Amino acid sequence: MPDVEANSLRDAIERLYVVFQRYRLEENPSGAPSVNEEDHAMIRSRSLRELTLHELHRYAFKAMTTWGTEDDFKHLLPRLLELLAQHGNDLNDVEVVLGKLSYARWLSWPGEEILAICSYMMALWQAVLYVNAAPLSADECLCSINRTGTDIEPYLACWNIAESKSAAAHFAEFVRWHTPHWRRKGVRARWNLAEGWWGESPVGAAQVKSWLLDSKRLDELETAFFRFADDGNMVGLLSDAFNHLGLIRSSAASDEKAE
Repeated sequence: MPDVEANSLRDAIERLYVVFQRYRLEENPSGAPSVNEEDHAMIRSRSLRELTLHELHRYAFKAMTTWGTEDDFKHLLPRLLELLAQHGNDLNDVEVVLGKLSYARWLSWPGEEILAICSYMMALWQAVLYVNAAPLSADECLCSINRTGTDIEPYLACWNIAESKSAAAHFAEFVRWHTPHWRRKGVRARWNLAEGWWGESPVGAAQVKSWLLDSKRLDELETAFFRFADDGNMVGLLSDAFNHLGLIRSSAASDEKAE
């Protein structure tokens, strides 16, 4: 599976280059006063496939809001998404980069462009889960995809915790990150995914909450525990995951009773 997932991501990135190749940078670059000539020159300093993380880092944060047009964004998008897959969160916040798609209303773009982006996001997600081929956590990747405005149910559906050590380890980290916090004097805060970028999308957060609380997660976690029982590190991770998931489930049940 690792080779298949890694190849799928490479193929999806190549497809982006093909689909978006007709777009070019505007001849008369535009930008807010904070974007200077040096900035404009930087993103024009090399051919598209040779642009580096350093050269696109500033643009990735400012694209369209204070720098350039939608056509500029479409021209640079294949390289931005390739660098995102290669360098993860080093390219500003991943959630900001993919969130630019929502700002550009990408779901109204031509069908082949929408399909190319959807294929890339699914390939990226599966590469993160099963290959660790992109330096991203599952939480970063899923939250970023959610910020594009697309439905994340299909992404959750293909996350089988027991499929690989990588998928199981990502789940252990995910539930640890989203375990309920406690207020002072022993009073527990209500459990939700409203922290950080998740707070901007209650629909996506509710989908993740429902997925986590599904009893299938316990079954998959148990399967993973016995499947990887010969790996001491995994046993420790998954034991902690059981505890964290238990806290999430009990907290959600208490919140429901309190309503």
